[in-house]
Amino acid sequence: MSDRENWIDWTKAILIWLMVLGHARLNGILLDFVYAFHMPAFFVISGYLYKPHNFIHTIKSFGIPIIFFSSINLLIVLMNMYRVGEPIVFPSILSRIIPPFYKNACADDITLFRGVWFVVVLFLMRLLMGDLPWLSSTYKNIKWITILLIIYVTIEPYLLSRYAIYFQQYYCYKVICCLPFMMIGIIIKKHKNKILSLSVYPLCILLIVFITISLWNGYTDIWKYHFGKNYIFFYVTALSASIILFNLCRKLKSNQIITTLSEGTLLTLGLHTPIIRVCNKIYESIEVAPSCLISSLIVMIISYCLTRLILKYCPIVIGK
Repeated sequence: MSDRENWIDWTKAILIWLMVLGHARLNGILLDFVYAFHMPAFFVISGYLYKPHNFIHTIKSFGIPIIFFSSINLLIVLMNMYRVGEPIVFPSILSRIIPPFYKNACADDITLFRGVWFVVVLFLMRLLMGDLPWLSSTYKNIKWITILLIIYVTIEPYLLSRYAIYFQQYYCYKVICCLPFMMIGIIIKKHKNKILSLSVYPLCILLIVFITISLWNGYTDIWKYHFGKNYIFFYVTALSASIILFNLCRKLKSNQIITTLSEGTLLTLGLHTPIIRVCNKIYESIEVAPSCLISSLIVMIISYCLTRLILKYCPIVIGK
């Protein structure tokens, strides 16, 4: 395995674990640090790895995993409804499960795939970058488009908040704030020998920048379209932490477990929520305080085992 593939595997495995950790009730300042960069870093990696594909190939790679894991989670939801005696009325259920596939879920909605927003946004960004051939000009002008999008999202709260707040719940609108991260990944690849081979001193400066601005900027959540005090600070902290992580992961050796977890990120994304719920039920039954660390490790262990099976027998369900 090449050095490039190795550090990407480590990065993806660490990022998906941080995502699970955040969803497993991590709180306080650690949650702020994690949410300041973990999903943007995924978009940066996606940009780094981007190669135009046939539109049909892209549909299969994203659509099949969404349908597969959503179906599993729907079955779990229906079983739970039956267990508690809640009436199963399919028109009503459909009206509650469909919205989270294109916008942020409301209180009454049923989210079958908690990370589906990321998959949908990434799918739309791939189309914009060239998986739809007539949009290939986006790829050719990434620097200018990145600058314009950053400027737009930075000034949006001051000029367009009254109108934009309605659209921010829709995944197609979230492309605006996520696309600059994917584009910067493409730029990083073009200059990887410099950006991914930083010495200790530049990395320390980036770490100081990340910690300082994150503490000042406060809680952020790209899913909620919430960037703290301003998007530009969020962008700087996310990019700083991403570059630090990429450089550190380049120092790590290849590991089969990490490679498998990296290949199974979609599986972890699709199944981590029910596993965390089971963990919470166990904590409750034995009267022990929930542990986000233990829950996240259990999720990663189960994901590793399932990914190995799926890669062997049915890799298409995780987009392979």
